[in-house]
Amino acid sequence: MAISRLKGQQCWQALALGITACVALGAVAAADTSALVRASALKQLAVYPQRSIPATVVSLNDSKISAEVRGTISAIPVLVGETVKQGDTLVRLDCRDYELALKRARADIKRASSRRALAKKQLERIESLARQQSTSEELLDQRRTELDVARTDYDLARVQRDKAQLDVNRCTIKAPFDGIVIERLAQVGELAEPGAPMVRLVDRRRLEVSGQVPLDAIAGLRGTQDVWFDNSGSRYPLRLRAIAPLINTRARNSEARFAFAEKSALPGTAGRVTWRAALPHVPAAMVMRRGNDLGVFVLEKGKARFVVLPSASEGQPAATELGLKTMIITEGRYGLSDGAAVELRP
Repeated sequence: MAISRLKGQQCWQALALGITACVALGAVAAADTSALVRASALKQLAVYPQRSIPATVVSLNDSKISAEVRGTISAIPVLVGETVKQGDTLVRLDCRDYELALKRARADIKRASSRRALAKKQLERIESLARQQSTSEELLDQRRTELDVARTDYDLARVQRDKAQLDVNRCTIKAPFDGIVIERLAQVGELAEPGAPMVRLVDRRRLEVSGQVPLDAIAGLRGTQDVWFDNSGSRYPLRLRAIAPLINTRARNSEARFAFAEKSALPGTAGRVTWRAALPHVPAAMVMRRGNDLGVFVLEKGKARFVVLPSASEGQPAATELGLKTMIITEGRYGLSDGAAVELRP
């Protein structure tokens, strides 16, 4: 108040010298005045917005289990909705023809083995005579060739035996993974052909969550570790596995795949994937426009500094990389300009 009265007296005295001196004195007084403001640390103001998208639990294996050999279906011991373990029988085929072929292949092995043994003994006798020079080279070559042929026949018989055994094994169609029976696609008594689907099985262990993420949310999703799947009040922590490098040009989004971090929901469950921003956000009310830029005023060494927030949108919280101890001017900011002197209100 004393300074104000003094400057007023000086101004009245300046009237004797002219109005110009009074105006100049007022300008000096205005330049010496600091704006009174209030400020709070970003840590006290920061918000961490959440975003969410519709999502569905999908299985990595939704398979139609097919026949590999031709045969009449003799049994389908599973029902729709049942859970099965890897190796459980799904379908059995009439396997008598393949079992007979296996017996024949085993008999062929025995015959080929006997021929091979005989050819080996005959060669050994001829080689003994050859050392005594009591036989011809032609007969020796013949016995060697016969042994080679016998060995080849034996190897071929083993291949045929293994093929017959494989066909017998394929008469029983087994679950390739732990799963849930979704459909029975064949009936007992029908003739199954190779490639004909028998049972539809969904893997109940290898599950992921699929959702379409807007392009403007991808960066925030990549930067956070706090992601979860909500379904009817149940919450399942997730981990972002991948974002498909493909953009849906109409919807302007990309598919994201999430892995369950702990327990998983059932295949086909619908819900929402929600994540919390990793970076602190300045509340929307604190964001201001100066020229063509949006940003906030921060207090630095008695001055107001305007910090541009490149990702800011009017009416929305804005992400920032400012330190949590940064003082954000909350009151008295509307008339400020960058670099203006400020004082904290008591």
